[in-house]
Amino acid sequence: MSIILAVRSSRAAVVAADSQRVSSSGVSEAPYEKTFQVGSLIGACAGLLEFSGLDVKSHISRALDGKHLRPRDAAHAIEAYLSPILEATADDEVGFQHRCLDVIVASRDPRIASVRLFPNLALRRIEAEYAENDFLLTAGTEQAKSEVIRSLRRPARRLDYGSEELRALARRAIESAIILGGPHRLHPNVPSCCGPVSLRHVS
Repeated sequence: MSIILAVRSSRAAVVAADSQRVSSSGVSEAPYEKTFQVGSLIGACAGLLEFSGLDVKSHISRALDGKHLRPRDAAHAIEAYLSPILEATADDEVGFQHRCLDVIVASRDPRIASVRLFPNLALRRIEAEYAENDFLLTAGTEQAKSEVIRSLRRPARRLDYGSEELRALARRAIESAIILGGPHRLHPNVPSCCGPVSLRHVS
């Protein structure tokens, strides 16, 4: 897994991520860039990072190409595009039980949005969970998420924060979360999260 987040104020939005990527054989391929920008949207992805011949960022770029969407609508567009591809991916490429990923998107819009795609093993289909917030969304390993939430309790001045202040907050939160991320769930000798931290912002 890994740790990703989006945080925003009235003046800016920032996405941030660690850079761990682990191969199917358990080898760390860090640093790997998990943040992206498509038009006016910025985002970050965690979980399954490549399937059906493309990485997740390329799939997302295709899903959003030419569209000018708010984060909530972009999350739904990403799900509508990715779910059929995930369901059709060959089992010898990705076992169905491992077809789980998170995407968080932000823009100048006052709401951040996310979508989590995960397998329903009984029905053999991909299902989705959505979330929205006006300040913070995070995804990744449970220990790392808890640390992000602890680190980014709403500051009293958050409405005044510009992009550089938000970037500093996000960087510190990811760096502290990396330390507490624990081992990779499939490869316990490899950490689930590692640096360096990558960031993108809009303001």
